[in-house]
Amino acid sequence: MVFMYIKNIIKTLIFFSLWGWTGTILGESPSQSTWLDYEIRLKAVYNQKYEHHHRHELSTFSSLYFRNDLNLSYGFGADYAYHFTPTLSWEAAHFLYLNQVETILRQDIRNKTGLIPDVEENEFFVTSSIMFHPAYGKLAFFGRHIAYFDLYVVAGGGIRKLLNLSQLKSAFSFGAGFRCYLSHKLTLKIDARDMLFQEEHQSGASIIHSFTPVLGLSLLL
Repeated sequence: MVFMYIKNIIKTLIFFSLWGWTGTILGESPSQSTWLDYEIRLKAVYNQKYEHHHRHELSTFSSLYFRNDLNLSYGFGADYAYHFTPTLSWEAAHFLYLNQVETILRQDIRNKTGLIPDVEENEFFVTSSIMFHPAYGKLAFFGRHIAYFDLYVVAGGGIRKLLNLSQLKSAFSFGAGFRCYLSHKLTLKIDARDMLFQEEHQSGASIIHSFTPVLGLSLLL
């Protein structure tokens, strides 16, 4: 009985020795093959051509500002962001200056009634936000040209200045964007944000949503 037990142990040891020796002859063991395949898949996912983490980003942009039917503005601005990781960034400052344009509807109301609508007109916004980059990829155009891009969402808050007044009030901002890499340093940015703030009227306070689509260029340092 003892002899049979020892014989089975020897057979088991011989089997594992031959298995490891075969893996050595082939250049890799099954465990090495598994790890090699895992490393290849990791490189396929994380080996990005363009990377922004641990880099500073300076941007300049132009924007539209849809306050309501009575206020349509266009503006321009700049922002600065620092990218901590491939997925997390801090937009330290986002500055948007507005050039007020009176719509035809507002002009018609003022000319016919002499009334000026009770709205707060903003001169500029300054916000600070957290940016999250959930997706990175590439697009092929006509099978020849490849464009690399990432998608991001942004949320934060800051201040707004009223037109012709020195008063500053709070504001919040959230939205999403698309960034296309033109080179290792230059990118094209398209995003859309909602500026959210509380506006005071004679009849009371109301929450205002203002849509601001943005088109800009950024420099990665």
